Amino acid sequence: MDYEPSGNTFIRCDPAVPSKDTIESLRAMPMETLLEEFRENHSFELLEVKDGKITPASQSPLSEIN
Repeated sequence: MDYEPSGNTFIRCDPAVPSKDTIESLRAMPMETLLEEFRENHSFELLEVKDGKITPASQSPLSEIN
């Protein structure tokens, strides 16, 4: 009985590994830096206060829960 291949044999390829600089550029900034930038860009003068309460839209989305 002769062997008949049922498909193509895969050729091994070297993976494309990103450089260290590329990996470093994708890292997130520390949380303290993100909070600082957020607060600089969203001044508290823009907050809307209704009936002595801060509206949910004006609360910081980066505040920690628990």
